[in-house]
Amino acid sequence: MASKIGSPSPGQKQTGPSLGETVADLWSQHSWLGIGLLWAFALYLAYVGFLRHAALTGQPHSPFDLVYLTIQLISMNSGNVEPPIPWQLEVARFLLPVLAAWTAARALALIFRDRWQQFLVRTTWRNHVVICGLSQKGWLLAQGFAAAGEQVVVIELDEFNSLVNACRPHCAVLIGDSTDPEVLRRAGVLRAAHLISVIEDSRNIEVAQQTEMLLRSPSGRRRRHALNCTIHLQDPVLVELAQAREVMGEQDVPMRLELFNIYDRGARLLWNRFAAGYPSGTVASVPNEASAAHVLVIGLGRLGENLVEQAARDWYGRMRNRPAGRLRITVIDQEAESKCQALSRRYPKLADACDLAPRTMDVRGPAFQEQTLLEAGASYPAPAVVYICFSDGFLGLRTALDIAHRLQQMPEQDTRLVARVNEERRALLLGADADGYVKAFNLHIFGLLDNTCTPQVIQGDTLTQLARGLHVSYVRRQRQGGESVTANPLLVPWRKLPEELRQWELAEADAIGRHLATLGYRLAPLTDWDAALFRFTAQEQEQLARMEQARFLAARQQAGWRYDPGGEDVQAKTSARLLPWDELPAATRAELCADAADLPAVLAKAGFQIVRPIRQRG
Repeated sequence: MASKIGSPSPGQKQTGPSLGETVADLWSQHSWLGIGLLWAFALYLAYVGFLRHAALTGQPHSPFDLVYLTIQLISMNSGNVEPPIPWQLEVARFLLPVLAAWTAARALALIFRDRWQQFLVRTTWRNHVVICGLSQKGWLLAQGFAAAGEQVVVIELDEFNSLVNACRPHCAVLIGDSTDPEVLRRAGVLRAAHLISVIEDSRNIEVAQQTEMLLRSPSGRRRRHALNCTIHLQDPVLVELAQAREVMGEQDVPMRLELFNIYDRGARLLWNRFAAGYPSGTVASVPNEASAAHVLVIGLGRLGENLVEQAARDWYGRMRNRPAGRLRITVIDQEAESKCQALSRRYPKLADACDLAPRTMDVRGPAFQEQTLLEAGASYPAPAVVYICFSDGFLGLRTALDIAHRLQQMPEQDTRLVARVNEERRALLLGADADGYVKAFNLHIFGLLDNTCTPQVIQGDTLTQLARGLHVSYVRRQRQGGESVTANPLLVPWRKLPEELRQWELAEADAIGRHLATLGYRLAPLTDWDAALFRFTAQEQEQLARMEQARFLAARQQAGWRYDPGGEDVQAKTSARLLPWDELPAATRAELCADAADLPAVLAKAGFQIVRPIRQRG
């Protein structure tokens, strides 16, 4: 479907909307209000015009007569009057019939357009995107997918949602309950490529359950590729419970359950964008008992907690690979002590990676004005980055401007200041540029929804990360063995892989949980930051490799692939791996065992760890 919304090129940050786009967006959201105001203005002109005409011709009318004549003017039954004709009546007798015709045409167009779009969805649309919930998250995702040229169906329960009319020019809108199987069926979920649910947690889980039941039907089982079902979960307990199901998907259901959390993704983006570049080469000279780097996190809500965990985990990995000193994380919150204690219990390695320094205070109180918060201490440097993570955007910007003024009085100190808002356009009054940077205050604005509710981030789900990790591991080993892209066309970045091969990689990632379960292991959310060091025995590596080869062989043969010693050819559907395990060359078996050995590291990067089987007492 051709896009009607401008989109940035890959890797390019989208700039702010033009004046024309802003006006068009406002009109699409408030068009009926504008039409109503035009009607009120036209009726007023008609009433005044008839009143003045009666005075000019000496034919007095009562107010009820004037109202009657005004209403008749809509159907052009009262506009044929004797001159002189006041200009108000002259304008109204043309404007009112035009408005009547335009309003009727617009209403009919909306009615028939919705019916026509729903008919197309039920009959012809394939591999489209279904979005459940037209909150701000759903609206941004619908815009992003439509801009990428995807066909989009939006399911919204509230027909009076102000975003419904704004969404209609670009997407098919279906008013109904996303947890109703019949509504999901009408949205074409059995033929869709991607289902995204961004309602509240409990209903998102119910959407996934109802979709899974639909896919168990005969028509659902005929799908060639699995449906990517992405649900947004905020509650940490529900996230941990669902993560196990995410990578232990049932083999007989053509659906991949994927989790999405704006706070986890936002924390990764914040850390990677503004702080992941240090430490510099001077860090190794820092004494072990001192902190090599320092960040300040203000507001320990969901985003702040995820940011602390992401920073500490990343720093722990650096310390394991090379001397990096310790990281100091100062936390300011009204419940800083209790929240930091909860984080330390949840992540036991956190204390090994960083010095967590909670400061319980209100940013609106006098204690927050202490200059020492932004200065170096005896055993730690001045903060390199100050993150303001309040969910209240106004409070966040107010706090950011306060700190910005204080930092301007410390010109020798190089501290980055980052403030979270939900949408960057809310901060346009501060003069932010296209990258969200406010030069006057040396302030970086980070739009949480702008940066996380995009097709690119949504499609970077856990299974995709696992598949990418498997591909990166494969490419690295092949290149170490002397292979080149010329000899092996598969040695390309993930984004350049043919779509069918990406689907095969996803299927391999989808089977990891089942293979591990066969060995008695299970997957759990990552809490042990040394999980990447887990090692299988040689026998276990071979068992995992055998199971993956059996799955690979059966899947490719079912799809019509055949054996050819020449290698992988997507167009001809041939592969040199289409042999039983015992008939594979020794070098290929060794490669598959090496894949199995790399699994712990790949899983750790995606946020999972392998839990050893519990030995039963004899």
